Amino acid sequence: HRLAEAGAVIIGKTNMTEFAFTAIGDNMHYGTPGNPVDPGRIPGGSSSGAGVSVGEGTSDISIGSDTGGSIRIPAALNGVVGFKPTARRVPLTGAFPLSGTMDSIGPLARTVSQCAAADAVMAGEAPNELAAIPLAGLRIGIPRGVLFGDIEGGVAAAFEHCLGRIE
Repeated sequence: HRLAEAGAVIIGKTNMTEFAFTAIGDNMHYGTPGNPVDPGRIPGGSSSGAGVSVGEGTSDISIGSDTGGSIRIPAALNGVVGFKPTARRVPLTGAFPLSGTMDSIGPLARTVSQCAAADAVMAGEAPNELAAIPLAGLRIGIPRGVLFGDIEGGVAAAFEHCLGRIE
């Protein structure tokens, strides 16, 4: 509603998991969206279609709902940006919340700037330019140990490559 009032062109609706109950993104009734990088892999969910739509370039911004990762998981698996705002920052009008205290409506987008602008509009605020902040001295925790006990070689190599890019 607020995005359309701000000039966004709504191009359609996307599939999601039934009742928003799975993180893998499957929908046996209406079809599971294919991951844009590899259609044989899961798209993540529950906002699977939203993540795929942005990841494949069908849309610049999509809207998802998130209780326990339903925006963030498909964003991660489809190579896009996803943001779960604080609960009730964006009105839940038209949504069917699983948890009134944890559910959020939030954007998935190609860039952090697009995601921040969509979040601001959906929350009833004016979008602001994002200011760059210095990253010198920033520390990032890197998981190791049991999380990597049964990882495919290609996934481990990609992870290490990405770590090298942010060092």
